[in-house]
Amino acid sequence: MPLLLVTILMAAAINLGFSEAEKCGMNGLRVVWHNYVAATFLSISVLLFQGIPTGSLHITAMLSQTPDGMFTYCIIMGVITGVIYLATFLINQRSIVLCGPSLTVLVSKLGVMILVLFASFLWKEPVSLFCYVGIFLACIALFLFHEEHLSFSWILPIVFFFGGISELVKKFFTVYGSEDYQYLFYSVIFLVCLLFSGVWLCLQKVPIRLIPREMLLGMAIGGANLGATCCVIQILRELPSSIVFPTMSGGVIVLTAFVGLVRYQEKLTKTRFIGLVLTMVSLVFMNL
Repeated sequence: MPLLLVTILMAAAINLGFSEAEKCGMNGLRVVWHNYVAATFLSISVLLFQGIPTGSLHITAMLSQTPDGMFTYCIIMGVITGVIYLATFLINQRSIVLCGPSLTVLVSKLGVMILVLFASFLWKEPVSLFCYVGIFLACIALFLFHEEHLSFSWILPIVFFFGGISELVKKFFTVYGSEDYQYLFYSVIFLVCLLFSGVWLCLQKVPIRLIPREMLLGMAIGGANLGATCCVIQILRELPSSIVFPTMSGGVIVLTAFVGLVRYQEKLTKTRFIGLVLTMVSLVFMNL
């Protein structure tokens, strides 16, 4: 449980960091790129410190329990996960333009909760009645948080899908991967994100400038990004995904709402207050 709380703090720090960049008029794409620079540097540093695990790339050996099999699985899953991570970000950015940030967050979080329930059946993880009730309450709370922004756009089903799949790839690694190869997995993820985000910067004609405040904020987000990914994978080895991901989503919402009140003086309407209370109740149910 303490590790889950730390993960919620780091996941919330990522969201709040990007919100801070927008509030301060920073270039969001450059902050994202600096975030991946930091996450890549940190993950590769830890990988080199612990030692690169043995094995070589052989597609035919994938999913076998041999060093070559684990090495190949980490490389391929790392590339896939990195592409999904960056695609999720770009899709969410487009959805924010078309539908606004509130509706984008709502649909993305619903994707996490519903697809995780599907995964619990896939891996035959037990889901208690209390957990179902908690997830149901959390979904209601999400709608209450964003009641004034509800509409429909063609991009929302895509946001829903990627919101769930970007978290489920971590579960795939815990089920089929090896803990000895996890930092190789992280390094590949963030290296892929770094390379493709750099390409995206060039396509968008955004110059890569070393502006101190953007660098520092990006580095802080990158550290939280790597930390949250590591912690989630560790927690998934101990707890079912039907508890981990909905609890994280609810915890991040509560913490982000609290910081929004204090830092940005956001108004807490009666409806949003009910949503906040329902979220906290749902967290209790999901962890009974």
